Amino acid sequence: MNPEQPVYQAIYDSWTLQQYGSSNHGYQHLDKILKLTPKSLLDVGCGYNQFSNHLKKLGIKSEGIDFACPGADKIADILNLPYEDKEWEWITAWDVLEHLLPDQIDLALQEMSRVSKYFAFTISYELASTIPPHPFQGRNLHQTIWEPEKWRKEIEKYAKIKFCTLGFWVGKWN
Repeated sequence: MNPEQPVYQAIYDSWTLQQYGSSNHGYQHLDKILKLTPKSLLDVGCGYNQFSNHLKKLGIKSEGIDFACPGADKIADILNLPYEDKEWEWITAWDVLEHLLPDQIDLALQEMSRVSKYFAFTISYELASTIPPHPFQGRNLHQTIWEPEKWRKEIEKYAKIKFCTLGFWVGKWN
């Protein structure tokens, strides 16, 4: 079991739908994603699944997974994605990677590259403002705060980056 899962399970067990996991971080990039004409898209760390549900309404095969949020299409961990190799054309992760522990980043990138051809994600480079519930208070939800150049080096182990600006990354897995 991912050691971060109990933190997020506590968040979803104690907070209401209007709070954590209800924002649609990917929506601001929807036009860019649609220009890429995805045939299928897996949204990892989807929270209450607004992005994937929107794509479904547009006729795009899409699924949202989260390892704790009950609003996801499927409960699954980014470190062990329950999909076949290259099952998805695109994978998105909107403000997800910084929530992982530093030693989980490589495995997460490997898993994402295994199940998809292309990626689009946003990464926050700052500490989270959300305060976790008891008994996890005193820790920050953003466990991996790296400068963009460090993220670039990690991502380039597994992919060719086509586009990166202000924390928005798009590319093709190796």
